[in-house]
Amino acid sequence: MDDNSSEDGNGAERTITDIALQYSRFGLRIFPVHTVEKRPMPGYGWIELASTQTNHVYEDFERAIELWGDQVSVAWALGLDGYLAVDIDVDEAHWPTWMPDLVLHAAVNLTKRGIHLIFRFPERFECGNGTAEFPSQGWGEVRGKGGYIVIAGPDRVGLDLGQLGHAEPFPYPEWLTTYGGKTDVATAQEVIAFANEHAGVGTRPNKIESIRKACADWSPKLAGDPRRGRHPYAVWLMTAAAEDALAGYYNFLAAHKIIKDWWKSVTPPERHGREFNGIVTWAVGRALAKAPNPTVDQPQDDAPELSVIEGIRPSILPLEWSTFRARDRHAEDWLVEGFWPRRRAMLCHAKAGTGKSELALYVATCMAMGADPWTGYQEIEPIRVAYFDFEMDEDQVDDRLNDLGFDDSFNLADLEDLRYFVLPPIAKLDTAHGAEAFLGALEHERVEAVIIDTFSRVITDDENEAKTVQRFFEFTGQALKREGIGQWRIDHTGKDATKGARGSSAKNEDVDFVWEMKRTDDNAGLKLTATKQRGIVDTPLVLQRLDDPFVHYRRAVDISTMAPGTDVTQKVYQLEQAGIDPAWGFDKARKALMDAGLEVGRKTTLQAAIRWRREAVRRGAVIAKPQLEAGPGLRLVEDPETDED
Repeated sequence: MDDNSSEDGNGAERTITDIALQYSRFGLRIFPVHTVEKRPMPGYGWIELASTQTNHVYEDFERAIELWGDQVSVAWALGLDGYLAVDIDVDEAHWPTWMPDLVLHAAVNLTKRGIHLIFRFPERFECGNGTAEFPSQGWGEVRGKGGYIVIAGPDRVGLDLGQLGHAEPFPYPEWLTTYGGKTDVATAQEVIAFANEHAGVGTRPNKIESIRKACADWSPKLAGDPRRGRHPYAVWLMTAAAEDALAGYYNFLAAHKIIKDWWKSVTPPERHGREFNGIVTWAVGRALAKAPNPTVDQPQDDAPELSVIEGIRPSILPLEWSTFRARDRHAEDWLVEGFWPRRRAMLCHAKAGTGKSELALYVATCMAMGADPWTGYQEIEPIRVAYFDFEMDEDQVDDRLNDLGFDDSFNLADLEDLRYFVLPPIAKLDTAHGAEAFLGALEHERVEAVIIDTFSRVITDDENEAKTVQRFFEFTGQALKREGIGQWRIDHTGKDATKGARGSSAKNEDVDFVWEMKRTDDNAGLKLTATKQRGIVDTPLVLQRLDDPFVHYRRAVDISTMAPGTDVTQKVYQLEQAGIDPAWGFDKARKALMDAGLEVGRKTTLQAAIRWRREAVRRGAVIAKPQLEAGPGLRLVEDPETDED
């Protein structure tokens, strides 16, 4: 007989489910909790889980056994049934003098460490969990309407139901604290009010597409997984939707419908009602409570254990050739235009003191605020970015934010899309444990990009060893690529600048772009040159550093990028001669050239020419009308009224 069963009077084994059913038939609202941690199943609020209905109790305990094995205990939401418990955690020799008097009026239940004295609520009074009004403290806790107690399990004998007949109303009502409401789950009425309150279009309605995409990405192969199956995935989705709606991004009911339709498509009909409603009440409760710190009588999980490294999408499938060409190539999709393509990994290295971290934090704040970092005024869609800082402490971060204009007059809550981790206490990212914590944090924060400052701080061994970098890619880098999370790794230039970043050349192998950063000749800005690129970026990228009234960067046109006679120069001539609008993208420009009977040439050359003309127009520059027969030279004339550089 295992630890999760006992014997009845006839010697037959009784499972924990049998014991739970006995209590529910007596009329107690009970639910399963983990024996050691005393918490409900992930994603369940204990108020909505507690039930007297035998079918609900059976389903819940069988699911808990699947999740925890023999570590399942029976918890009683006694406050919902009009009872309270005085939970005594000290031995009798240390009882306060008034405690024996209470025993005379109570039902007694033995616990693992002490006893519960169980009472009925005083008439017309709902008891909370406080002990401040008791004659003394330090003996234990009170469990009222906002709490529960464990009454049976493999580590205790169980509550004798006959004892409940001895439970009298608590004899000293003046000692009790009035119930203040709310634990970790919303009521049905609160969910309705929440949905009505957040029923508008929202400030960022397009973010709801991430919910729709997550539903489409779930794999049926995870259906039976107690940690990553349908229930925890639905909890994660609904919690994210509730938090987004609370932030005012989009209509909560619209997200609710998307998730419910998905839930119905992946679960049998018997799971469409109570279980899904429980997920909703739990998620809304977590959003409203902003995930408060757990208390002894209000156990809560952290976010559902869904991490990228464990694989939200574990299916290993080949390319589907029938739809491969029709896919969205994201040809000009940027985190930072011309510098950081979406979903791509890049390494930026420079000598100490060049300003790597300042530039990275400046770019991150612009991304989060929805501003083009190179102009400061052009609005873009805000991008949620995580910054993992393994260099500075909180005071140093505060000083740097002040330099960037985020001083005491600025409401830092407006930087909600910048998830900043200061000296995070995680293992190295070339280990499974470190990658698990890191990727789990990114998953929970639902970021689109991450900045790692500095790379040498997140690896275990010598950075000169190729195997160290390869392990980072195996545990962390590969998962970031698979999940489409852009990464920017900050690193140091080696003693020999011509060899790039310090350490093994393997650092360059797993990234799409390597930026070498140096100060400009006049020391007034930065020049970034792509020494490796899988795709087209604006290289060199020349930035002017300004510090009036605060530090910011502005882009400068580097005319040296247009060397006379190059293919790109000739293509710019051709586009100008054909009268093609600089705002047109690749497909439209390509068609116009073909319609005009002109040679399209290499795709990369045409893309670079399109980008160069677009940048010139954006800066207010005027390109002189070209005369091909006059030679290959290209003259760029800056408009003094619009050029600020």
